[in-house]
Amino acid sequence: AADRCFEAMRAACVPPDVASFEYQIKARCAAMDAAGAWAALGEMEREYLAAPPQAYAALATVSSLTGDVGGARRACEAARAAAEENGAGTVGADDRGGPGSGPSPAAGAEKTGGDSLGSFP
Repeated sequence: AADRCFEAMRAACVPPDVASFEYQIKARCAAMDAAGAWAALGEMEREYLAAPPQAYAALATVSSLTGDVGGARRACEAARAAAEENGAGTVGADDRGGPGSGPSPAAGAEKTGGDSLGSFP
């Protein structure tokens, strides 16, 4: 299905974007086609598109399951670098959820005289 999607996009002169390549990589990984997934990543990089951490995680998984320890390590390192670069899955110092970091569960109760949903007749 991913290959047909790419063919249709190219036939319509629509270049595949990051999401399209990620779909293709993950589809090939799900099919245990590690070589095809790595080839899709190579094509993505030739288009100057950066793969998201999730695509590298899929590559790490299929590589480890197919016995490619080196590929799994490379994909894990790339996933970590991509996550650090775009902030995916990280928590900043102001986002740790400590006291005063956001609204309390009953925020707004003081305005309605009841719970946070307001008062009902």
